[in-house]
Amino acid sequence: MILSHAAGKESNIKQSPSHGIVLIIGPLPPPIGGQSILIESILTGSLQNRFQLLSLNVAHRLMGFTQRLGLSLIFIWRLLLLLSKHPRIRALHIHTSAGNAFWEKGVMAIVGKLLGKKSILHIHGGNFLPWWGSAGHAKRTLIRSLLNINNIVIVLSSKSKDFYLNEVRCSAPVRVLENAVRVPQVEIAHRSGSTLTFLYVGHLKPEKGLLDLAAAIDRLDSSIRSRICMKLMGDGENTETAALIQQAFLNKWEDCEIHFLGPLSGADKWSAFSSSDVFVLPSHSEDMPLSIIEAMSLGKPVLATHVGAIPSLIVNGSGGYLFSPRDVRALSDIIQHLVEHPQSLAAMGNNNRERAKQMFSFESYESRLEKIYLEALIH
Repeated sequence: MILSHAAGKESNIKQSPSHGIVLIIGPLPPPIGGQSILIESILTGSLQNRFQLLSLNVAHRLMGFTQRLGLSLIFIWRLLLLLSKHPRIRALHIHTSAGNAFWEKGVMAIVGKLLGKKSILHIHGGNFLPWWGSAGHAKRTLIRSLLNINNIVIVLSSKSKDFYLNEVRCSAPVRVLENAVRVPQVEIAHRSGSTLTFLYVGHLKPEKGLLDLAAAIDRLDSSIRSRICMKLMGDGENTETAALIQQAFLNKWEDCEIHFLGPLSGADKWSAFSSSDVFVLPSHSEDMPLSIIEAMSLGKPVLATHVGAIPSLIVNGSGGYLFSPRDVRALSDIIQHLVEHPQSLAAMGNNNRERAKQMFSFESYESRLEKIYLEALIH
């Protein structure tokens, strides 16, 4: 069993005036991902001045069913130990996604309920809708029951809220809390020469549309490809997925610059964002990707698929370009257009930066999350 990325980690309790102890359950870096970055930001932000915050780290590498089940049992045992050690914990803020993670977190919510704790289920990722769509009647009934035992369910967009209320028929209160980022002040590098640098950030796996991206580059004429630098930041969920993506890009074209950056954090991460010209995320499914909000905050145009809440983030033509998942031709045409007309990049980047300031400040996020915590604790 792989435990180096899976061992639970408990944060120190902040001894400050507070409304009570909230236990935040979810992944912490490493690995680097949207959920882990967001949770780390919550734990180190201003909410620790109003609540005592604990964390249970459930980060793990992709593994087989038997190993995953064993790991889930370890996480649930650690939860029981934390609740026993800290009886003043009043609420569980549980971060989850679809699939096995949902079943694991559902059991944790049940454990919390049995011990008299409030539970807030925070749903991430864009896989819940297709997961629900492929589920039979019995599975849907169980999913609905696990949702409804929570005091509050947090979703990332109004579109998702409509889905949970009308399609899933969730009876627990559903609150919308759009993702937000805390971006440091960094110096934005200005493009020089004729090369355009594209940056992808996320897991290296086919579901992120990376094989489509490779196919789109392959469609380009050599004269266009020679003016592209493609940087991919992140790691595979396992060695197989990482190798598959690397094989699709490396040693494929002599006229195109390709760099695999690995998982970066801190100054290295923001430097990679700063030095890029365009952010690209060709995923097959998403909800509200934190990486897009990070790119917007740093004034980068965005190329992304028309899925989940992404259309509410990027104004097509004004902040970048949206295209359908798996539409290799559309993505290739957009890349060629930007290489041939780079003068449009500055305006799109500025539009995104202003939009991010207005919609996705982390201070506003913390204020709204505090209201959700208080709502759960009071009722």
